[in-house]
Amino acid sequence: KGVILPNEIRRNVLLVTKEIVHNAIKYSQAKHIGIAALLANDHLTFTIADDGTGFNVDMLYPGNGLKNISHRVQEVHGTLAIASAENNGCVFTYTIPVVGTT
Repeated sequence: KGVILPNEIRRNVLLVTKEIVHNAIKYSQAKHIGIAALLANDHLTFTIADDGTGFNVDMLYPGNGLKNISHRVQEVHGTLAIASAENNGCVFTYTIPVVGTT
């Protein structure tokens, strides 16, 4: 099944993914970054993982990166999960509904 995403969703997917990869490159000292996308059950799920230094997801950080990521995912009615621990890499998973966007 092919899906054509509306411009707002395409733009937010691009900007969210770009921000996550940028943060991994800039802050995590990762040697590997992986990106996977899965279309199933009228949802598009992206998983972006790195093997970097990780971070404490419960801390507040001064920049706007994490806030922007969360806001953009919410704008397209998606969900975001962040799994990370210091010195143990990071995995961002966000899922966006794509019902009726064929």
